[in-house]
Amino acid sequence: MNFFVMRHGDAKKNIEISDRDRTLTQKGFSDLEKLSLCIKKKKIRFDHVWVSPYQRTLDTCRKLENLGVISSKISVLPELTPNAYDENLSNDIRYLYESECFNNLIIISHLPLVNYLCYDLTKENVHFRTSSIALINYCHQIKKFKLQEVINTNI
Repeated sequence: MNFFVMRHGDAKKNIEISDRDRTLTQKGFSDLEKLSLCIKKKKIRFDHVWVSPYQRTLDTCRKLENLGVISSKISVLPELTPNAYDENLSNDIRYLYESECFNNLIIISHLPLVNYLCYDLTKENVHFRTSSIALINYCHQIKKFKLQEVINTNI
């Protein structure tokens, strides 16, 4: 069973608007187009999408949906905002995978939440660039998550 953690696409830096309202840059949209090709090449399908309510993550999700990468149930969760990380999130994900409720869940969120979540589940530090995805495998027999790879398209 697979689990995916994604950092949103490159966002505009504008001190005149609130952090939650920042939108993607042209580079952000372009990077997502490249990422969608990688996802399609790997034949990755997502059963569920959990996304932060911030504009840049919603833009990321919509762009991937428009590119045909996301066609699954999308849930917007306030627990996925940048500094909202709580170990309960990791515990909920463990429970869902242990009980085989989910197979291919992707979470689209922000730093530092994506770092904390990956470390809590895999005990590995992941360097998340914008528009990158950590592919994590859940082994049901040993009840552990293992980092498989990180896809970065904007090096």
